[in-house]
Amino acid sequence: MAHVSTPGFSVLLASSSSCCSSGFKNYDWSHLSGLLSKESSEEDFTGKTGQAIVLRLRGLGSKRIGLIGLGSTTSAIASYRNLGETLDDTKLKIAEVVRSGIIFGKELVNAPTNVLIPGILAGEAMRIASEYIDVFTATILDVEQCKQLKMGSYLGVAAASANPPHFIHLCY
Repeated sequence: MAHVSTPGFSVLLASSSSCCSSGFKNYDWSHLSGLLSKESSEEDFTGKTGQAIVLRLRGLGSKRIGLIGLGSTTSAIASYRNLGETLDDTKLKIAEVVRSGIIFGKELVNAPTNVLIPGILAGEAMRIASEYIDVFTATILDVEQCKQLKMGSYLGVAAASANPPHFIHLCY
């Protein structure tokens, strides 16, 4: 594996080889000072089917590296063997957009509630809808619109906050 400079990439590992294969160890120790081996053992990553971890790596060429377990079945390993060869630019673009969306969603979920108030979240929903106008529409309802629609339960919960509510309807 050559040195890469990218926002993130994933490493597919079979449970039989997992983090013990010589290629994995060589790359890990020559480029990352053994960070992947250390982190994967701390996270108890064994390469089982469906097992995945994402590691944040600052200053090492990639911000994130995903380790994805393929399990030990020969068919699962064989189906991913030529993955890099079968991807074209369109599939890579789709993967990049999906990856970015997942990361953005996680960042929103992890944001403190005193920072990500309803107005800011509504603004982000509108920004996403305007950026991807071909696939998203956003409708943001304020307090008056919620009252007109008789959304009393929603408004009752929102009344406990010092911030005014914004009901977000983001359609894909």
